[in-house]
Amino acid sequence: MSTRTRSRGLLAWSLWLATFGCCAAGLVVTLLLTRPLTLAVLAEGAAYALALPFGYATIGLVLTLRRPANPIGWLYAASGLVGSLAIPLDPWVDQLIRDHRPLPLAAQLAAVAGEFLWAPIVVLAITLPFLLLPDGHLRSRRWRGVVAASVTGVTMVLGFGSVLPGQLSEQTPIANPFGLAGTAGTVATMLFATGLALHVASLLAALACVVLRFRASSGVERQQLRWVAAGA
Repeated sequence: MSTRTRSRGLLAWSLWLATFGCCAAGLVVTLLLTRPLTLAVLAEGAAYALALPFGYATIGLVLTLRRPANPIGWLYAASGLVGSLAIPLDPWVDQLIRDHRPLPLAAQLAAVAGEFLWAPIVVLAITLPFLLLPDGHLRSRRWRGVVAASVTGVTMVLGFGSVLPGQLSEQTPIANPFGLAGTAGTVATMLFATGLALHVASLLAALACVVLRFRASSGVERQQLRWVAAGA
């Protein structure tokens, strides 16, 4: 086994173990801090972890070990890790909010970041893989614009979303501690909306790319796309 192969294998397992560690840490924090601790709370947390971060991380591990040159497996592994980052801190933040206690800086950062992690998850788990299916290459150079729009959109959503004025969400019913007021807040809202539009447009374009690839495919490639559709 070559050094490069061993390095790729080590990186693949490291991404998976990091995701697993975040999920396990989230369970420990939930058991220690969440009150009242009910079976429904545990089931909801387990369902999320298995369906998204841990599920995608495991798919990514299998693909990266078997097809390390194909970027799709690495994208899935990265999406799983990103989806797990907030899991260890969410129970702590939620309990502070339920108890109406002030949030320290670390909890404020975790609360705001957790509100917008869905954006990179979607890009890593859906948009970019759909553009690269099934061989890991874009359909043509023209699709580079969609990749650029997707990356730009998610960057704007994360950056300007973190300073949006007003309440974070119904699940996190607190005012954004980093929200900008006045004209700056209005500009941030407009730029966030622009980033969100780019994000959605690139996602729709990626879905269209899969349809176009399927219509133009044959043989093994068509069978691969059928398996993707069945999995979806």
